Amino acid sequence: MAMTTDKTLSARFRGRLGILFLIVSASWLFAPGVSHGFHPGPNLISEYESAANQFGVLFRGFDLLAAAILLCAVISGARLLAARWGKPVIPAVSFIVLLMAVDVLFPATCKVELGICQAIPSLSATVHNVESLLLAATVFGLSAYIVWRHKRGYWFVVAQAVAGLTIFLADRSAPEWLFALQATYQLLTAYWLYWLVFSDEQSDSLHGRPPLQASRIRDVIAVWVAANGVLALTLSLHHMTFGRLARPLIFSVNTPWLLGHTLLVGVLLLYLARQLWQGDRRALVLTSALLVSLVVHASLGRHALLFVPLFGLPLLALIYYRSIFDRSGTLLGFTSRLRFILSGVIAIAVLATLATASFRAYDHRAWNRSPYDVAKVVRHVALLEVSSDADTVRRTQMFDRLLNVLGGGLYLWLVVGIFAPRSSFGAGKEAADAEAMERALRTGSRSSEDYFKLWPSEGKRYLTTPGGSVVAYRQTGDTVVALADPVHPDGSLQGIGEFLSYCRSAGYKSLFLIIDEVDISHYEKAGYTRLPVGSSARVDIATFSGKTVRNKWWRWQMNRAKRAGYEYRVSEAPHDPSLLKSTRQVSDAWLGRPGHREQTFALGYYDETYLNRCRLHCLYDGEGRLVAFANELPVFNDNPQTTVDMIRFQPDVDGAMPVLLAHTVQNLHDEGRFQYFDLGLVPLAKVETRTAKLIKQFAKDRFSSHGLAQFKNKFDPDWRPQYVAYDGDGIDLARAAVALNKAMEYESGTDRSARWQT
Repeated sequence: MAMTTDKTLSARFRGRLGILFLIVSASWLFAPGVSHGFHPGPNLISEYESAANQFGVLFRGFDLLAAAILLCAVISGARLLAARWGKPVIPAVSFIVLLMAVDVLFPATCKVELGICQAIPSLSATVHNVESLLLAATVFGLSAYIVWRHKRGYWFVVAQAVAGLTIFLADRSAPEWLFALQATYQLLTAYWLYWLVFSDEQSDSLHGRPPLQASRIRDVIAVWVAANGVLALTLSLHHMTFGRLARPLIFSVNTPWLLGHTLLVGVLLLYLARQLWQGDRRALVLTSALLVSLVVHASLGRHALLFVPLFGLPLLALIYYRSIFDRSGTLLGFTSRLRFILSGVIAIAVLATLATASFRAYDHRAWNRSPYDVAKVVRHVALLEVSSDADTVRRTQMFDRLLNVLGGGLYLWLVVGIFAPRSSFGAGKEAADAEAMERALRTGSRSSEDYFKLWPSEGKRYLTTPGGSVVAYRQTGDTVVALADPVHPDGSLQGIGEFLSYCRSAGYKSLFLIIDEVDISHYEKAGYTRLPVGSSARVDIATFSGKTVRNKWWRWQMNRAKRAGYEYRVSEAPHDPSLLKSTRQVSDAWLGRPGHREQTFALGYYDETYLNRCRLHCLYDGEGRLVAFANELPVFNDNPQTTVDMIRFQPDVDGAMPVLLAHTVQNLHDEGRFQYFDLGLVPLAKVETRTAKLIKQFAKDRFSSHGLAQFKNKFDPDWRPQYVAYDGDGIDLARAAVALNKAMEYESGTDRSARWQT
């Protein structure tokens, strides 16, 4: 235990030391602002650190401190680095530290003319240039080794290649653009070194609920992004007074492009904020990229240095607490992503082409007077150009709006596509089958309704967690509905958190039903949210047979049934074909009543193959006609509780159901195998939340849980609260409810018996 605590403290200390490394490494972000009097125009980072700059010594000192911090981390964590990345990483990072020190000792030399630092040839400048090339080559080589050896960090290799090519092709007469490219590259390199040296496996993964402090910081950043989204939407009302007042607040940026597309920007920011709130790792990446661009933009502004820490602090918080963003860690594959992007681009291109052709054909004169050509159409669809309504005819204005709508649809398509889950769920080595579930149930079953994890079988799939638990589920869209509980051969519930982690990493929302009160805390600990849905009536078989059935109401029911000539019988599987024919007639008559329909997944439906796996409790009238039946579910693992699934009776027979259930419980008592009999869930029973009261009020004309609870109270049961556990927020709960309803739908008119196997 002490060793684990020491490792945790060491990881926490290294993480904080890494944040200090990032802060010190990025100190040059303040260089353009504080050096404005010396360098009126933007320059390369190395030129701000030259000997000619009065603040150059300060920035070089910070670089030396960053090198020292990196060296300390390498020395103190040499074993950890060697174990995680391999021994070649240690000398490579040490060489990077050496080059960082050389960069400080041999700064660039230049002379400022007209606000631009003109390089002066010197030994120091030559050594500096060679060091810069060696440093870039070493970093690229080390990152390529990490990709080759560990298949991680692809993004940084691609980013280096893109940055190098862009800088090589960039226009040297645009110093702001060059500074932005170099600054972005330097920030990415600093983060990559932080990830390589200061982080560990524990900071890249998280199970269960995140720490409260980290969760609050994530929520604050999500609210901040949402607030900017609201401000952007406010800016779209720039013709109103409060829109003009809010204009200077939005991200400190007030460009024609932003003002022309504030509605789109606001919607995207609100969507991004919701994904951040839920801990989506892709939202973390997008927000971090946005903050990097804002930090670089603020660094270039002479009067905007305050915004560097304003945007930098949330960026550092996202980096330090990145482990709490555990949802959708696995992105779509390159081929799937490319196919998705191309499909959207092609669709928008086709629509834009049709709109352009229609405009030209319908009003050729208006087209000739408009400023449009093929290049302008493309720029408008890509939202790279903002048009003014001045000096344009109405038809041209309408065409311009249409192109902007198409462009907005394209960007929304791409952003939503980024957050789409993987196309395949449970299709890898984690996939299981019904046989694996049945093997686990033989020793690990904990519920009298575990047979539903095998039947009905259509649409039901199975997944094995890393710990060996098997989960029965059904996928509907991006929601996975699973049957509680995950089944482990030893009866433990360790698979709950593992299943949640798998769903989140694949980008799916998950829902477990139905969960007993004694187990719901395990789901909450794993990271789910509880929702009470009703209560289950559990009958003590001995108490009912020895006491309850002797009360006045039950004596009246049993005497009335005796006078009517009712006879109770039990049929063991397999059943006589004539009995199954009679059960079919009873079932059809029962289904003919209003509000009665078959359901599946978590309930059984009428199927003769299914009934031949169950014991039937039957009630006959005085003429020997079957008037009611109930099928007893098979149980596993010597479970002390049993239950029935379908309870169906002839509508014209009064009092058949209570008599059948009473005889069933008494028969179970005589056999002495079970201690409890589960009468099943009563929706919203014993649930007194405000939402439940509203549902009861609005649904009282269609369904009355009060009447069903009143009937089951005749058995003097123990009411046990039941729950569903869902992952997400209120919107996800609504979507999960739709997914659950779809998962429970029964397709009538289909012969399913041939497809069922156990």
